[in-house]
Amino acid sequence: SQQPKRAPWPLERLILECSIALGYALDKSTRLTYFSALNSYLNFCKLHDFAVEPTPDTLSFFVVFISAHIKPHSVASYLSGICSELEPFFPKVRTVR
Repeated sequence: SQQPKRAPWPLERLILECSIALGYALDKSTRLTYFSALNSYLNFCKLHDFAVEPTPDTLSFFVVFISAHIKPHSVASYLSGICSELEPFFPKVRTVR
């Protein structure tokens, strides 16, 4: 059978749609953890007057700061959550991490 004609999507839309789909694949408790991590990161940026766009320095400073407030083994989960939540807006966030 012949496929209907479809317009191609720009890369930005493909990245966004992929992130949304992967977000739905996450367990509810994981989504809540990721959302909490993002809120912590956003509050950290606001508190320290940093731009939200992740940089190696900003993420390093955040890790040092948040390590004083959460269990050290939770830091990796926080970084995963931040990357997952910010990737639609900053596609290179995982490289920065």
